[in-house]
Amino acid sequence: MKSSMMVSLSLKAIKTVSIILFSFLFLSASYGQTNSSKAGNNTTVTNNAATSYIEVTLWRDIESVSTKSDGAVLLFNNLFSNELGQEDALKLINGSENIGIYESGSVLSIDGLPEPKVNQVINISLDNLNTTVDYLLKVEAKQFIVPGLKPYIVDAYLNKELPADSSITFMPSGDTTTYKHRFSIIFRVADVLGLKFTSFKGYKDRSSINLTWVTASESNMNKLVLEKSYNGIDFNKVASFAAQNKEQGVYNYSDVEYKVGKNYYRVAATDLEGKIILSSIIQVNVAKVNNQLTIYPNPVKRTQQLNLAFNVIVNDNVSIRIYDTKGALISDTRRSVSTGQNTLMIDTYNIPSAGNYFLSLIFDNQENATYSNTQFIVR
Repeated sequence: MKSSMMVSLSLKAIKTVSIILFSFLFLSASYGQTNSSKAGNNTTVTNNAATSYIEVTLWRDIESVSTKSDGAVLLFNNLFSNELGQEDALKLINGSENIGIYESGSVLSIDGLPEPKVNQVINISLDNLNTTVDYLLKVEAKQFIVPGLKPYIVDAYLNKELPADSSITFMPSGDTTTYKHRFSIIFRVADVLGLKFTSFKGYKDRSSINLTWVTASESNMNKLVLEKSYNGIDFNKVASFAAQNKEQGVYNYSDVEYKVGKNYYRVAATDLEGKIILSSIIQVNVAKVNNQLTIYPNPVKRTQQLNLAFNVIVNDNVSIRIYDTKGALISDTRRSVSTGQNTLMIDTYNIPSAGNYFLSLIFDNQENATYSNTQFIVR
């Protein structure tokens, strides 16, 4: 365990680990040769000493863009020890959100450790979170290479364990103690899984959220249950699917009971023994869109241009079609439109005579609404 020795970490050591942190997290560089003194024993850490690592990061939406707020890293190599060394770095506290590795009353941004043992627990520390913000905790373990072991995220508040590489969305309360040490990492014996989730995607079209997930090496599985949440924490069953039990399984579902705002989805796969394997969580945002088409001036003179104001969800191409009262097509004009509010102007000189006409907007992308048979008058 890391001791109070951290307080006496030399300025030289802090500089060294700061360079290591920058190289590791931002340049993905190898470790250079660094001498470290651990419990009186001199050890040399050579290039690529840390061959196995786990990244712990905290994310939040800033102006609708998922942004990394802070991060820390666990390095594993049997050259390292549980005492303080130059492979470790104390956390430099940010003015905003902070995440780190908690050891014996201290918080680290880099924690170099020997390869973990079964049921070993490593605590995560959170601090200075905004209680009005949804956060996303990621524990990325793709480069954790210890045969026979698998890391899991432990959520003490919900009393759940999720495989590392899952994401957990949560909103902190005003009481710091409820989230400060809410999460940890525990190492379990690696089981042979009956499937792997290779992709999970979702998008909003005109009237539903379409979801597709793909599995690989599916065997001895019973069912897959699609689950949904509006807060990223409390999930409920949406639909159940019989397991396909083949080399590649493809599953699709259209959710028509979505809400405006954030919709979270995951898949819980159950094998024949009742063991559950969870997919990662995906988020589909549904924007509140003003689906009203405004035509002006209305009535319009044949010497004037007609203005069309409307909103679209995604960049697209649109056909602007004008019909007479008998349903005959008078004109069909193609235009490009951009996400958000659009105003287009079309000529009316090709309309043969004064009278009542109808206008429709037909988009190429089904995510955008179709506006049909909006009436206007030509004088």
